[in-house]
Amino acid sequence: MTESGIDSGDATPVAAPNPFAMMFGALFAPVETFGKAAQRPVWAVPMILYVLLSIVGTVLVMPKIDFESVVREQMEKRGQQIDDKQLEMLVSIQKPVIYVSSVVVIPIGILIIAAVNMGGFRAFGGGGRFAQYFSVTTLAWMPLLIQSLVGQAVILTRRSISIEQIQTAVMSNLGFLTSPLDNPARFALLSSIDLFSIWVLVLLVIG
Repeated sequence: MTESGIDSGDATPVAAPNPFAMMFGALFAPVETFGKAAQRPVWAVPMILYVLLSIVGTVLVMPKIDFESVVREQMEKRGQQIDDKQLEMLVSIQKPVIYVSSVVVIPIGILIIAAVNMGGFRAFGGGGRFAQYFSVTTLAWMPLLIQSLVGQAVILTRRSISIEQIQTAVMSNLGFLTSPLDNPARFALLSSIDLFSIWVLVLLVIG
């Protein structure tokens, strides 16, 4: 957290910040923006926007994914045979899970990261309210919003796309060097080396 956010004994009123200006400020003027966020936490508007765009992106991308082929390939790699009825059942389960994930994954992820940041900061004698950590973490998520928008734009130009191609659509990480199906552990490691994720980490450190 910024030093200005640790405090809170100053009774001087602070004008309510513009949440959209704060979102752009997190990208281009993070020190000043996080200082303001510590004084007047901003998270509701960015969070709603993240979730809405996640839902819209999921709705647009889902019809382009051949779930039947994905599930069948996964089962074959495990040495298991699957008939059409089982395939249909598995696909019918996967689709609702993906839609629900588009709503809950981002808020839960931000909540966990904010809690970890606060715990780590408090462990070294820091202070601050959870709302301040949550606000800074929410604003620091902005690079991932940009990554998502770019990825959705790329996906929408294609007639169909696989799960593997979705995860490397932006080409901002090294995941394209391997396959999540052939070597999940290596793919997870390489895809974690991502420019947008590093950008988020830098913003969190600044915050």
